[in-house]
Amino acid sequence: MLRTTSKSNNPMDVPVFLTITGITGFISIIFIYLMIQDIVVAVAIGTLVSLIPYLLRRLKLNKLRSIMSNEFLTLVQKLTQNYNAVHNDMYFALTETQKEINNPQLRRVIIKLISDLQVSRSETNLRESVQVFTYTAGTNWAKRLGSIILKAYLNNENVLDALMTLTKQIEETSEMLEEEKSGMLDVVYNGYLTLPVFICSMFLGYFVTGAQDYFKLQFGYSSTQFLFILSTIGVIFSFIIAHFLKHPKNDL
Repeated sequence: MLRTTSKSNNPMDVPVFLTITGITGFISIIFIYLMIQDIVVAVAIGTLVSLIPYLLRRLKLNKLRSIMSNEFLTLVQKLTQNYNAVHNDMYFALTETQKEINNPQLRRVIIKLISDLQVSRSETNLRESVQVFTYTAGTNWAKRLGSIILKAYLNNENVLDALMTLTKQIEETSEMLEEEKSGMLDVVYNGYLTLPVFICSMFLGYFVTGAQDYFKLQFGYSSTQFLFILSTIGVIFSFIIAHFLKHPKNDL
């Protein structure tokens, strides 16, 4: 996930990310425990907070996967045309295809695949390069395209028929998948609605109790502070989940 969502390919990304996540969770556990003196609740809330960096990365990956899935039919169509035009050379077909892609994020993924394939010197490296591409897309269509690319590279096979079959199958299922996506809009709107409701409830409490009483009631007791933090975390998770549902993958 980190290799896919990061511009760099630093081997230290994983330990650094895990360290930051662990420190965030530990500080949250200590803070909540000092507030409510309940270690079980503190650990539970701290664990939720420590998940937020991972979920934000996952959200970035999900957005990239949504873009790729929506553009995947166009990608396969262009790749099929270019593969036929360059006399069944997969590397040059991919190179020509990336020049025709308008979306910068999708073009970056294809360029990364081309670069990885170019420097790969063994079958294992080739498979790892294609695996990163299929993981980035995260769809069954991408897995099938990855298998086709590997066949063209490893076995020097003519995969034009396989590319044309894949294109036809994606075209047949795209319309059905679009209808299914429209049914998730109500759930997405409900997820985003939690923020304005939360803000309105804070203003309502302010106007009902008055400025002095409000701040004392809301932030003067550990129980109300805890409920405020818990509500804030709930809104964050609601937004993250709604954003996940807003960008579904175009897949089987």
